[in-house]
Amino acid sequence: MAAHGGGASDRTGHLHNDLSPANTIWSSDGTPVFIDWDLAAPGPPIWDLAYAAYRFVPLYDDAACERLSIPARPRAPRLRRFVAAYGEIDLSELLDTVEARLVSLVETARAWAAQGRPGWVDVWRDTGGRQWLGSLEHVRRERAAWLRPGS
Repeated sequence: MAAHGGGASDRTGHLHNDLSPANTIWSSDGTPVFIDWDLAAPGPPIWDLAYAAYRFVPLYDDAACERLSIPARPRAPRLRRFVAAYGEIDLSELLDTVEARLVSLVETARAWAAQGRPGWVDVWRDTGGRQWLGSLEHVRRERAAWLRPGS
């Protein structure tokens, strides 16, 4: 449940749908600017927040972080800072949405590959969604620890 009325999960806005470090550039004054809006669509803001947490914290397991040359840092403190910075959601709600977002990503990639969409055919052929399913397993496995106060 949102901390304030009109929270991130109960309204609709314009979503990027792929907020990630790869789609972020920094202006000369240090302001982040999001690029690559080809997946933009309407939806609840928490959908973008969940994907941003997944990609920026990141919520990958340590092996995936190593493979991607990303330092594997403790996730719980980073998740708490992320939620506090936004201010309208709680961590449990965010993690519920991360899980739903990853399931949707696998289903969408599978469907788009079956439709022959450029790029998605290759991604699905090469991965079968294993990278997202692995992250989903990791989130489910670590969720209780991340929600534990003081973790």
